[in-house]
Amino acid sequence: ASYVVNIVNYHAATLGMAWVIARRRGVGFVAAASALAVLSWLDLVALALLVSGGLALAPSILGDDGDLHGLVRVVSFAIPLGAAILVAIARGRAHIPLIASLSQAPAVDAGKVRRGLHVFAGIVLTALAPLGSLSLAALSLGICIRLGFVLLYVVLNHQLMVAFGMTPTLTELCVLLPVMTVVGVVPLSVSGIGTTQILARTLYARFVPAGLAVAPVIDAYTTALIIGFIAARGLLALPVLSGVLAELRSASAVDPDRL
Repeated sequence: ASYVVNIVNYHAATLGMAWVIARRRGVGFVAAASALAVLSWLDLVALALLVSGGLALAPSILGDDGDLHGLVRVVSFAIPLGAAILVAIARGRAHIPLIASLSQAPAVDAGKVRRGLHVFAGIVLTALAPLGSLSLAALSLGICIRLGFVLLYVVLNHQLMVAFGMTPTLTELCVLLPVMTVVGVVPLSVSGIGTTQILARTLYARFVPAGLAVAPVIDAYTTALIIGFIAARGLLALPVLSGVLAELRSASAVDPDRL
């Protein structure tokens, strides 16, 4: 049912799922949203690994711009490193003195700044709790599953590009498509329409054969991709949407303060 909201934006769909989960499980909205945030963690790590692997196989993909190469390599390394740090904090919160102290209730005579730090730390640790509750084996499996999902998306884009007369390679798309994916989910437009086309004209221009105008071909491909996903999401979501809405209305009527 969240696919209907996904037509507007990916993050809106995630919040919609969090709302449903909070209702069904009888937990707070923050706790439900934090559990779903693990998916974002998995996605970022999978995308970073895909970029790193693509650059290792074909380092010339990004051209001769040394600064761009350096930036992409730093970011693709920083994301898994940052993700590992978050897991370490989530799993070892009781053994890190500062974090363990901030997770406790502040002293009665604590000032406003100290109390604010405790409140902020409590929110952060609540958000990280689902990540810390998963085993390393479960996190590794999750990364592999999301990596496989992204690779399917790469294959889909590759075949659609070929259908529009473009000549991409799978290795190139393993590097370029994660960038497009991140831009597409940024809440600046509806379903990435507009932002995706602008970036695609730059990143995918090399795939348009000589003699064809770059902008019309790429705009046609990206628009077909977005509209196709919107249509597919709608077809999947509409049959179950009424049931989910009825469930939420019923839950609100029984316990309006559950969130």
